[in-house]
Amino acid sequence: MLKPIKNNQQFENALERAYSLMQKDLKADSKESVELEVLSMLIKEYENKYYPIGKPTPIEDIKFRLEQRNRTVRPSASVKEPPLRRATAMPLGS
Repeated sequence: MLKPIKNNQQFENALERAYSLMQKDLKADSKESVELEVLSMLIKEYENKYYPIGKPTPIEDIKFRLEQRNRTVRPSASVKEPPLRRATAMPLGS
């Protein structure tokens, strides 16, 4: 009988069991496939509680997406101000 995961040792055991079940060719709605499904939910719940992953900042998200596409941010690609232009002398009140 499956029980909630309450400590790291139980978590490790659940991961090992889930891994071993995933290596098998399970039939839908079999006892082992139901066990894997329940184990997955218990593992997810434990991970969300003890190993939460926060949302990335927009910059972190962009960097991650670029990394996934094997691209990088070039230092010269940063936002630059346009070059200053000299003001043309215009006579006032003409």
